Amino acid sequence: MRIRALVWLGLGVALAGCGGSKEVTVDGSVVVDAAVGRDAARDPCSPGEPVPPQLVCDGVMDCADGRDENIPGCCRGCKVGTRCEPGTSPNACGEGNIMCVVCAANQQCVDGQCQIAPTCSQTSCPSGCCMGDVCTAGTAAAACGSSGAQCEVCSGGASCESDGTGRRGCRVVCGPSTCNGCCDATGTCRTGTSNAVCGTGGALCTACSGSNSCSNGQCTSSACQATCDGCCRPDGTCVPFEMSAYESTVNTAAHAACGIDGAACDACTSNEVCRYGCVAIPCTQTCGGCCDDAGNCQPGTSAAQCGAGANRCLTCTAPFGCELTPQTTYRQCDVAPTSRWVVEVLALTVPALDGTSSWDAFGGLPDIFVSVDGNAQTPTRTNATSATWSGTEAATVTLMGSNAYYISFYAYDEDPTFDDRIMDCSVSLNPLYNAKAARSAFSGALQECSENGATIRWRLRALP
Repeated sequence: MRIRALVWLGLGVALAGCGGSKEVTVDGSVVVDAAVGRDAARDPCSPGEPVPPQLVCDGVMDCADGRDENIPGCCRGCKVGTRCEPGTSPNACGEGNIMCVVCAANQQCVDGQCQIAPTCSQTSCPSGCCMGDVCTAGTAAAACGSSGAQCEVCSGGASCESDGTGRRGCRVVCGPSTCNGCCDATGTCRTGTSNAVCGTGGALCTACSGSNSCSNGQCTSSACQATCDGCCRPDGTCVPFEMSAYESTVNTAAHAACGIDGAACDACTSNEVCRYGCVAIPCTQTCGGCCDDAGNCQPGTSAAQCGAGANRCLTCTAPFGCELTPQTTYRQCDVAPTSRWVVEVLALTVPALDGTSSWDAFGGLPDIFVSVDGNAQTPTRTNATSATWSGTEAATVTLMGSNAYYISFYAYDEDPTFDDRIMDCSVSLNPLYNAKAARSAFSGALQECSENGATIRWRLRALP
């Protein structure tokens, strides 16, 4: 005699027979074990036909009468009498082997429970959004959305915008209120500082053409930027730097063209003053450092944002850092106060005549030399209109830091009794007022100063 192992359902399966028996009864339902097998073409749920165990209690009613699932503890949905239902219909709602309930007319079955059906949905509000059960247009920042979804409230500078496919949502849109630079064709905020993408104030970015380049968010003449210590107009003309226009505390007509170091001229608004750039008046009233483009007070101690006195923050570029100057006791773009510099006079050229007369009383060319600040002079070159000096012959004066701001050069014709002055020139190298000249000189480039047809060539050399 052979006892066959039948399907274990964990539900109290009982053996109905053994020996020649091929069936068992599970709570009154007839099933068959896998060893019995069946003809796939026959209906497993036909009356009197055993149900294959793999169909029993699998959560799917394979039998029309539900007997493959209508087993105590087996129904995952709900029951109508002894029949197991999925429990998802308003006419038979429930889950967890409970008796099904019929939902009211204004209800739907959600997760096995009858709930009041929303009156606003994708069906009833296809182009707008739902504020609770109320359909709105979905185009306002306070109620933004589409396709019957719940509306969202836009914040953080975002506005209600379409993505181009008809769907709306809260998005930050590039413009004056969200972008300090410029907005490109895709609506992305860019810094607006390059020639290819230039702009400011959330305006549309432009590409600078020809010899123009981007300065202060505007395309201006490169030639003006290279030589102007004030600001450059769009037509390429330079508005010279005037100290009186850059240290006032009230807005004046001069503030219609504001900027330094070849930046594009900026027109200050009624709420701004020109302090090396347009600065918000509230910042100037309370700031001990410098004011940034957004009108915020900064410490003014970094190369990226350097300055004091509530002036506009400046960006220091090589060879300058944000240094504390001994004369003013506040920071500006400058060379280090402890740095040492040698002034070297390298060449001099003079006219052959002093106007229409000879340099010497008895005719002949002048005997030329150069003095620096009255402290050093070059050797004299006799009967010459040009001279060069190098090495130890070059007139050298050692200066420290900002003491190199002002250098005076004098060219003479040496005479036995009294040296005739041929020319003199003074050079201002304050990086704030004469940024172009200072940057060039402190970088070690060859410099020139000229007067009365004579030219002195010189340079600064940094000492370790």
